Amino acid sequence: MSVSPSVVQVEDLGKISKQVQFVLQDVVDLRDNKWVPRQRQDTKVKTIDQIHREAEDEEQMTKQLASQYIGEDGGDERKGSRQVERNETRYSKS
Repeated sequence: MSVSPSVVQVEDLGKISKQVQFVLQDVVDLRDNKWVPRQRQDTKVKTIDQIHREAEDEEQMTKQLASQYIGEDGGDERKGSRQVERNETRYSKS
């Protein structure tokens, strides 16, 4: 990374706050990226309650999707229905 000597000297001092160091690093990154800001996925701050709710929703969705493919007895419903179809065709051809 090519950095101007004045920025390097300021970072090397260590007497400036971390907040200022991060701001300087952001400016250096912006310059390296031709002044195009990086894209952020989610800039909205979430509360702990929102994070917990999202985790619960995700878990429920996972369980719901799993229940679509796995029967109550733990067997694969799709496999059972294919087995029945095979047996019906096997016995009806005789």
